[in-house]
Amino acid sequence: MAIEEAREAIGKHVCDKRQHVDETSKQYPRVDFSGLKNKEDVLWTPTHEAYDAMALRANALVRLLQAFAKDKKASGSGSTVHVACVSHSCFLFAIFNCALRCTHVDQGKKDDRDLSSWFQTGELRSVALRFLDDFIQ
Repeated sequence: MAIEEAREAIGKHVCDKRQHVDETSKQYPRVDFSGLKNKEDVLWTPTHEAYDAMALRANALVRLLQAFAKDKKASGSGSTVHVACVSHSCFLFAIFNCALRCTHVDQGKKDDRDLSSWFQTGELRSVALRFLDDFIQ
């Protein structure tokens, strides 16, 4: 499912402007684009998105994931939900540094610098999110 919140920084660079949904859906026919409110990129502007705005967007995405997991659990799909979030390093950095508290449960560390570090090109990180009521950990 394509989600507007999971995109790279908005604005300034034309390469960060998303294509029209009709074009993208031809390239990715198995992706559900129905969650996008607009077929055109109405969020892109000639000025770069402020970092605090990106942090708010990262938090909104995590809240969407929390609601998705809660819905799946309530529907009897089990307690574990697997989701792939494919985005760009700048936005992923915002998720792990602004919207989540990164802890490494197995070793009892208070934080995990590997999770909150910059993402390299094509890097994959597998993480488990644990939602405690309205608190995200």
